[in-house]
Amino acid sequence: MTLLAYRDVEVHHGARAVLRGATGEVRRGEKLALVGRNGSGKTTLLRLAAGQIEPDGGTVQRARGIRIGYLPQHPEPPDGVTVLEWVLGAFEPVRAIEARIEALHEALARADGREQQRLLEQLAELESEHEQRGGWDWRRRAEAVLDGLGLGTEYRDRVASTLSGGERARAALARLLCEEPDLLLLDEPTNHLDMAMLEWLEGFLAQAPEAVLIVSHDRAFLDAVVSGVFALEHGRLTRYEGNYSRYKVLRREALERAEKEREQIAAYIEKERAFIRRFRAGQRAKEARGRERRLERFIEEHGDGSVREREDLGTFSFRFRSGKRRGGPVFRIEGLAGGYDPATPLFRDLDLELPPGEVLGIVGPNGAGKTTLLRILRGELAPLAGTVKSPPGLRVGAFYQQGEDLDLERTALEQTHDAAPREDLVRVRALLGRLGLSGDEQLKPLGRMSGGERARVSMARLLITRPEVLLLDEPTNHLDTAAREALEAALEEYDSTVVAVSHDRYFLDRLADRLLVFEPGTRPRLVLGGYAAYRADAQRDSAQRADGTPQRGNGG
Repeated sequence: MTLLAYRDVEVHHGARAVLRGATGEVRRGEKLALVGRNGSGKTTLLRLAAGQIEPDGGTVQRARGIRIGYLPQHPEPPDGVTVLEWVLGAFEPVRAIEARIEALHEALARADGREQQRLLEQLAELESEHEQRGGWDWRRRAEAVLDGLGLGTEYRDRVASTLSGGERARAALARLLCEEPDLLLLDEPTNHLDMAMLEWLEGFLAQAPEAVLIVSHDRAFLDAVVSGVFALEHGRLTRYEGNYSRYKVLRREALERAEKEREQIAAYIEKERAFIRRFRAGQRAKEARGRERRLERFIEEHGDGSVREREDLGTFSFRFRSGKRRGGPVFRIEGLAGGYDPATPLFRDLDLELPPGEVLGIVGPNGAGKTTLLRILRGELAPLAGTVKSPPGLRVGAFYQQGEDLDLERTALEQTHDAAPREDLVRVRALLGRLGLSGDEQLKPLGRMSGGERARVSMARLLITRPEVLLLDEPTNHLDTAAREALEAALEEYDSTVVAVSHDRYFLDRLADRLLVFEPGTRPRLVLGGYAAYRADAQRDSAQRADGTPQRGNGG
């Protein structure tokens, strides 16, 4: 059964056409991804499906009686309600049924005869509907979802409007999952989730009966959840079956086929034009004119083969260049404790030597001290205990997750040039252009830019300073898929040291030589390899605990 269908949908933002005949459908129970470069219209498609906006052309068709749940990127809670009240609001229909059931029981106590029989029939219908909606355990279900999304008991009585942006997003997601609509529309649901939350959400969605349409740049998440992908390119939708990795293979094959077809078209056209030129005058002129007319019709239908098909997922392109490479350890860390209160450090007893050229990934739950460690390495925060030693004059470059290094009133060009005042402005403009910020975009105040655009400015500031060490705090968070892959390629070529806090499992598996794992109540420990190695390590620990085998110790 088709729940949602886009039919030749067109949407214009001013003079720019965002959607140009987009067509596709979502059927009951399907889990589908919606991918495309930033600004291509993905959020517009979700808002169309949710009925928040109307198309300028074409139609958006929804199944009769369908219940749709929409998670925007920046949800706003109602005023004055607690987190628990907000989430329990999802169960208002079933709570209303319970109130009616209680009222019927009271009426039955006073009724007799035919009236009693009529009330019993109503009660049976209500109890059946109540059972279909999950019965009496709605509060337990709400608390389980809140726990899975990292909103434990300490959050339940907080006023929802006082939460941080990331906490609000998680609370809104919890409410939406509890509503159990027929179709879930999720716009970047993973942005504020740590790895434990990500894996919980993957399992929840994989087992949920609802259909889901997801906008996300988290490739591992999409691989785990979806069975189909809509690629939004040039304002149109193309559907590919399979998860994200399968889509990449199919998309590459489609590009190769399109390129071969382009070459064949170009060769055919050149052959026909050569004939027409040769025989335009003379005995075969009539035949040449006929072939010229047929060629014109062919070009109108198939194009002239001069435009190469390309993957329309962005123009993010750059290369990190380092200064001199040191011979000894870049950082030597001994007995390090970090945090903001000596009585309750976020982590302690960290011993680590970081050699030149290594990529160290840092993983762990939110609030475990990962960003705190980066601030200590950067020299912005004093350790609570222990030491950090590095070579004199070491040039350290940092990427800040929230853009703390940026002045939102200044332009992209000004901010980038400030990082290296001696650089020629032409080179600064060229660098920003390679990062997808060109022309007037470079002169726009950062306060008017998206999170992804600000991330590109932060990257530009890093690139231009040629650091010997890169400290990256969630570098992929606001980047689309093409930008993430370009960043990964640049870091693979970078010959100096990288320390990266990340929840992006694709990123970690591709780049990390080792992972530093933060876990509550334990000493940070090292795992050789990327995220897959860490998960295998954790599964071995779990198996050892189950059979009573002594576990290996923590530590570096």
